[in-house]
Amino acid sequence: TGFNRKNLPPRHVMSRCLVSFFRGYGVFYFFLPDIHTMSLYRAAYSPEEDELSPIGATPNMSNSEFSLLLLTAAVGALYAEDCDAPVKHIRQELYAVGKYHLDVAVGNIRDGTVAMSVGNGATAALYMIFEKDILARKYIEQAIHLTQKKGFHMINSSSKIRGLMNGSDGVNGTGGEWEAWRRVWRSLVFLDGWLSASVGYHPATDTIDSYDPRTFNEIDQGLHAEMAKLGALMGAITRDICAPKTFEMSQVREYNGQLKTWHDNLPDYLKLSEALDFKSDSAHRTSILLTHCAYLGSLILLTRRILIAQTKSLRGETQEIVFGDVDHEMVKLSHDCIYAARQLATVVGIFFTEGRLVRKCWLGIQSAFTSCLIIFLELSVLRRQYNVRPQLADLELVSRCMYALEYCASVDTVAKSFFTTLVPIRNIIFASTPEFTGTMESQLNPHGQSTRIPQYRGDLTIDFVLTHILGCLESPYGGDHNVVNESPYNLGNFPVNWRFLNPNPPKLPSPTFTSSPLAQLQSRHSSRRPSHDCDDRDASTHGRRRKMPFKSMEEYENFLRRVA
Repeated sequence: TGFNRKNLPPRHVMSRCLVSFFRGYGVFYFFLPDIHTMSLYRAAYSPEEDELSPIGATPNMSNSEFSLLLLTAAVGALYAEDCDAPVKHIRQELYAVGKYHLDVAVGNIRDGTVAMSVGNGATAALYMIFEKDILARKYIEQAIHLTQKKGFHMINSSSKIRGLMNGSDGVNGTGGEWEAWRRVWRSLVFLDGWLSASVGYHPATDTIDSYDPRTFNEIDQGLHAEMAKLGALMGAITRDICAPKTFEMSQVREYNGQLKTWHDNLPDYLKLSEALDFKSDSAHRTSILLTHCAYLGSLILLTRRILIAQTKSLRGETQEIVFGDVDHEMVKLSHDCIYAARQLATVVGIFFTEGRLVRKCWLGIQSAFTSCLIIFLELSVLRRQYNVRPQLADLELVSRCMYALEYCASVDTVAKSFFTTLVPIRNIIFASTPEFTGTMESQLNPHGQSTRIPQYRGDLTIDFVLTHILGCLESPYGGDHNVVNESPYNLGNFPVNWRFLNPNPPKLPSPTFTSSPLAQLQSRHSSRRPSHDCDDRDASTHGRRRKMPFKSMEEYENFLRRVA
């Protein structure tokens, strides 16, 4: 029948979901202070009003307030469901009922406060991103439009905002409230820029200069100020570098310099070393790791097309995407892209090993897939051009990311498709090196599962794999390479996981476990048994004759040529 104000989920389940949200993305994304949300929780489960309830909140909640409570719990359930079976069963119902009340409240200016409306839309969008639903764009744009309408995107408050802050529309006029609104705006700028970059849309905000230029000492304020800068850069790179067919190298230099400046000027408490030294608490450590995933993803976003063009040039293909004589810069930027991918794989590995990865986290899933593809591209080029075989460190690096994807694949169809795309690529690249065995992979797998590396058909050469990897990198938006500038909800019906995983990434042919000719010959010889009338000496001699003297297929073929 669905949840309603008189039929709420069990109190202990709702409490666990809300606490899980604020211990997870509630720090990374700030859409409403936790005290507001928890006061709604107390009002909903208590017969009397709570004195900490926000203005207008009563036991008979408005649609906006009830929606916010359920949507926040639905996102929090994504963190709690792995270890709490009752949470898993109610998550989708929490979201469905919460979204229904959100859509009812849309357009009703008397229903709820500005905070509730913005928080509802942003939280619903966050849940949709977890579920890989492109309609997340719609709710992000709605939240951005509302904050812009109220003037919260402006660095300095205007007379209009001062009137709003004096108590109208349910918002207090304190300086702390203004800072909270600025954090909400910065979170929206980051969410818009990052999602635009990951699914290939022009950003809804054009606010690369709208963040506050001052320095913040408080960790939450500083985190969201830096996130806003990074989100604005990601949106601008998507619009100016990824969207057009060609671009100027001067633009790449400018954005590359801005990203490096952003990283170099991070306050100490937001640097990656701070998280690696365990100097921050668990929630902020998670936020720091996610922030650096986004930063390294931004470097890849900026240089990915250059890496693809540079790789094609090694194969004699030409692809004019950059104006001017910039060959030396393209080589350097290609190396930067590979370095960023290796660093990103390291961060994802840390995230997964420490148990911080939520199975449906789009940032983690896409980071793992993209970093693996670029590392595989590098290894394929080295093998093709210089016959350099992969090293143990390479296997360890990609294995962590692939185990993270395998972990997510149990509940996420996009992660499952990414994982099945990478497995045959990995098997071909590493199967040619004798020391990479199933035993080695079993040691690397934290779950103790041994992955069999099959013998592939001879036509699946490294060059064939290289072409396949380039095809995946060239169409990063669910199989599409175009950055679109049209709102998704104006395009009519679209498939599930559109722009995340539609169409599916191209797949290599399935591996065959059929033995090679050499293995078949060895099998035929080993299957022979000495006859019963042979004495021990004959059997021993016959056994020695059965042993194949060839160490490889190449050695066996050379032997046949000499015999011929």
